[in-house]
Amino acid sequence: MQALRRRDLALAVAALTAGAPRLPRAQGSQVVVGTWGGDYGEILQQGLDGPIARPAGLEPVQDVAPAPPRKAKLLAERQARRGSMDVAALSDVDMYELSQHGLFEPVPALTRAGAIIPALRKPYAVPHIYSARVILYNPAKVATPPRSYADLWDPKYRGRVGLSDLLYAQYVETAAIVGGGGGSDFAPAWDKMR
Repeated sequence: MQALRRRDLALAVAALTAGAPRLPRAQGSQVVVGTWGGDYGEILQQGLDGPIARPAGLEPVQDVAPAPPRKAKLLAERQARRGSMDVAALSDVDMYELSQHGLFEPVPALTRAGAIIPALRKPYAVPHIYSARVILYNPAKVATPPRSYADLWDPKYRGRVGLSDLLYAQYVETAAIVGGGGGSDFAPAWDKMR
């Protein structure tokens, strides 16, 4: 069996955590992964650290923080001789934003590139998860459930709709679509988001 090189592991981690920043790799056997932590960190520990990294002699270390501080750190360290993260886990929106700053290495040829959903392929990141955008409600509290995103702006739901700050960009896009705009026309979203 061929030994797993440090760069190969970094690429494997990138495949699981959606991006390898263009920063010098960590010294020695430690691989620092910028991540949200929590349940996501547990998934990384169970699916990558134990079965792949440690048997290869590498020691993954999670640098846990919300996305904004991780993005700020990547931007601040891009001119440094050595960055503090080897791999950055970020959302698609954050990856795109940072790619516009030239922060990421191009994704090398991947053995299983054909398994990536075509719409999710990017030259600067390797996707590893995607999520549905859904409406959840408590049937004990909502007699007539919303049937579409447009329903969320019905006055009967005013003050009863909660949104996660983490997904603000997706909510703006949803509001734009409901208002007649789209992914490149956000103007209709602003009135709906007030």
